[in-house]
Amino acid sequence: MTYSINWPYKVEKQLQKLPEDISSRILDNIDAIKDDPHRFVTRCEGYPHYHRRVGKYRVILDIIENDKRIEVLKVGLRKNVYDR
Repeated sequence: MTYSINWPYKVEKQLQKLPEDISSRILDNIDAIKDDPHRFVTRCEGYPHYHRRVGKYRVILDIIENDKRIEVLKVGLRKNVYDR
């Protein structure tokens, strides 16, 4: 079963600030995991969320099983994305 992907407005703004080639890589990368997201993500230590590595960038996301939905929470460089 394919999961739907939700990109909130806040995350879209974060993607717009990135170079176009990086943002397209991130979009393609997250789109590629929608068939089986648990296979391609890692749980964040100390957080109830997951992360996906895309080069130097990280995508923080939440997988909602009831709705078969991937909620993208944050996108950014590895050194900044884990800051609360």
